[in-house]
Amino acid sequence: MTKFQRRTFIGAGALVLIGLILALQKPAPPRVAFHLLRYTNDTSGLQALLQMTNTGKYLLYHLHTQVLTNGVWRRSSTQPPFGSFPPYGASPSILPARLADYNVWVPVPGEGTTWKVELEILPYQRGRLEQKVIAAFSTLGLKYPFYSRRIRSPGFKK
Repeated sequence: MTKFQRRTFIGAGALVLIGLILALQKPAPPRVAFHLLRYTNDTSGLQALLQMTNTGKYLLYHLHTQVLTNGVWRRSSTQPPFGSFPPYGASPSILPARLADYNVWVPVPGEGTTWKVELEILPYQRGRLEQKVIAAFSTLGLKYPFYSRRIRSPGFKK
C-alpha cells in the first residue's frame, strides 16, 4: 500500500467515524420551563395554574398529569382535557414553539401528595390524516411509531 493510499484510507475512515458520531448524537433537549403559580379550589376540584415557557423549536402537543405512588411515577386518574392549549377544546392542541410564558389550568390529581406534568413534544404540527391514524393505533392499543418525545416537569407538592 502506497503512502497516498494509506492517507486516503485513514482520511475516509475518519470521515465515516465523524459521520457516525454526528448521526448518533441525541438532539438537544426541549427548552421548556415550568413554574407553579398558585392553587385554587373550584367546583371541579383543586386546580393549579402552571406557567410554561417554551423557548425551543419544538411544539408542545398535549399534557398529562402523573402522581408519585410507591416511588414510581404513574398517570393520575384526573387528566386535563385534550384541548388544554388554545383554542380550548381544539384537536390537536398545540402550543407553538418559541412562545414565551403560557399559563394553563391543570387539575391537580387527588391521589398522592406529589404530582408533575408530562408533555408530548413534536417537531412539526400533525395533520388531520395523521391524527386519524394515531387514533386508530390508540384504539387498537398500539403505540404510534413515529417521532414524539416526552418531557416532565419537576415534582410539585400539594
